[in-house]
Parts: sequence; C-alpha cells; structure tokens
Amino acid sequence: TATDGADFSMPAGIFIPAGRQSATATLTVTDDDTDETDETVVISALFEAGTAFLEDAVTLTITDDDTAAVTVTAASPLSVSEGATGTYTIVLASQPTADVTVTAASSNSGAASVSPASHTFTAATWNTPATFTVTGTPDSDTNDETVAVSHRVTSTDPNYATALAAGVTVSVTDTTPPPQQNQEQEQDPPPNRPPTVTAPQSTLTGIAARYDTNGDGAIDGAEYQQVKIDWLTGRITQAQFLEVVRVHLKTR
Repeated sequence: TATDGADFSMPAGIFIPAGRQSATATLTVTDDDTDETDETVVISALFEAGTAFLEDAVTLTITDDDTAAVTVTAASPLSVSEGATGTYTIVLASQPTADVTVTAASSNSGAASVSPASHTFTAATWNTPATFTVTGTPDSDTNDETVAVSHRVTSTDPNYATALAAGVTVSVTDTTPPPQQNQEQEQDPPPNRPPTVTAPQSTLTGIAARYDTNGDGAIDGAEYQQVKIDWLTGRITQAQFLEVVRVHLKTR
C-alpha cells in the first residue's frame, strides 16, 4: 500500500559480484507529517543465472508515527479584566489532507468575547499557531465572572473530522467602581427618621452638633449609637461618621 518515491525509496537493483553470496541495500522510509494508516512494501527480488530467473519476495511494514490532534495552549485560567484582553493559541499536531477549521464560542459574550470566530488550517499552515483573543466585556455589575470558551473542529479529512479541541476557562475581573452616594441627600434626614434636634446650647460644631441632642457638648450614650446606625444604613457618609467618632473619643 506504500508508494515508491512518496513513502519510501530504495535502489533499483542489488549487484552481487562473483565469488560472493550476498550484498546489502537500504530502503529509506519517508518521514512525513500526515496521520495515516500503517503501510506495506512488497520487495521482489529477481535473480538472473544464465537464462534462468528465480523470484523471491519479502513484505515490510511502515508504521505511522503521526496523530491527528488539535493542540490548545492557554493559561489555566486565562485571566482578563473588563475592557482588557488575553490571548491563547491553537495549532494542529499533524499535516491534514484537507482544510481543518476550528470555531471558537464564548459561553457568555456579555462577560467575555473571543475573536476571530474561526480559523482554517491548510496543508501548508497546519503547524503555524493561530492566536485567539479574549476580551472582557464591561458591564454595570460589580461581580467577577467565569466564562468557558469552547472549540468545534470540522474537516473532510477523516482523521480530523473526529478530532476534539480542549476548551479555555476565562476568569473575568470586574472593574466597575462602587456606586457613589449623593452627598446632599446623605446629609438630609430620611423621611422615616425622627427629626434630629440640635440643642441651641451645644458647644459642638458641624455634623457633631447635630447629634449632641442634650446639648452637653459631648457625643455619648444614645447619641453615639444613633451615629453608628445612621452610618451603617447610609444616612451619613463615612467621612461624617469619622468626624463624629473623633468628637466622641475626645469628649466621652
């Protein structure tokens, strides 16, 4: 089943000189890159002795050492931030007998997209790695996300028609800034909150004076507890909370 000149080469004949019984010839196997079945070579020897011809033959097997496979090289996981990119490569392990197309798909394009959508390897470019780019998709939430990029292999080469390609796991780091609260709204008491009365006789100033409800010039007891509640529920800013805490520590 092997072809002379394509799968192997050997001399046209072997000369055995007078006085000797044997001679040596070398059959050289061609090392190709195509995944194929093992092949056989039948070598026939035609011996000439005067006018008589004696024929003998031997069968050799050429064992194939190539594998039709798709190699995906990527970090595990491939980490990208929203709006940023990361890359990985794909290459074939052997020379195909027909074009091989690898198609990539993201499990969640709202979190990460992949390009190009596909790449076609030919018999001339099969061993040149193709680069795929993953881009983190900016969104409005503040969650890190995990996306799976899968690959589909198609070809009329029967060996690559059933080949599989590994997927790539992508870790997307969120870059959305935390929501900013309206400072003016934070300083105004919520509608359901009992009005805070600032004692006219209080010696405190600023935000601290608002919580000195008994006018004793200090933040203590129930006053300090109210400050903590307002901060935890978003009624005052952290800066306002820390300002009152400093007064509390100084005047308790």
